[in-house]
Amino acid sequence: MRTRSSVVTDGVVVRGLKVWCSFAQQADWLLVLTALAEGRDDRGHRPLVVVAVPTAARGVTITPLRMLNGVPGFCEVAFDDVRLPLDHVLGRPGRGWQVITTVLRAERMALMAPARFEYRLAQLGQMLDDLRIEPGHRARAELATLDVDVAVHRAFTRVLLGVVADGGDPGPLASVSKLLWSRLDQRVAETGLAALGDAAESADLEPFLPRVPPAWQEWPVEYWQARAASIYGGADPVQREVLARSAIGH
Repeated sequence: MRTRSSVVTDGVVVRGLKVWCSFAQQADWLLVLTALAEGRDDRGHRPLVVVAVPTAARGVTITPLRMLNGVPGFCEVAFDDVRLPLDHVLGRPGRGWQVITTVLRAERMALMAPARFEYRLAQLGQMLDDLRIEPGHRARAELATLDVDVAVHRAFTRVLLGVVADGGDPGPLASVSKLLWSRLDQRVAETGLAALGDAAESADLEPFLPRVPPAWQEWPVEYWQARAASIYGGADPVQREVLARSAIGH
């Protein structure tokens, strides 16, 4: 943790560099996990602090990083003595670990909302129609299976949100949610790409391409983006370890 924050008389000063910040160029605010520049705890670690930083603040520089698929999905963000009021600190200074783990649990639940999958399945169904995919094609069967799995994801999300609304902590259930949606995201993208590839190989698309919505062209990009779903938001192996430790009581 090399990004530092210093609590001064009139606020907090953040300095350092963060890399792989997802779509930071589109954000108005950033939640920045930092280590206090002053002091260490009983185990010799620097206390952690989470600071809400507006991207328009003086000293914030955002540099998009273009991925192999051409999309600038990540950014490098530099903080050059960014001075902010003390009320931009989330929680008490030194309680950053508790704050960020709570945020991550919420992120795992909300990052892939069921509505997103319902929208993508509607797009997929329309594309199968536009590409004249026959009812017996495996993509049609997979679409039906995905529809059921999205309904399960929606029901599970409602359970988690109910726990949070009642003031509870979803705990390891958030890891279950993350494992559900990461694989679901990949399967939706795989189905769309496979259907598009099969149609391109077996049919003449030119006669009806003008009637196909441009959204079908997004599937190759969607496929490559979905490859990372098992990493961002908490890598899947880490989530399985969380569940395993919860099951055995550690």
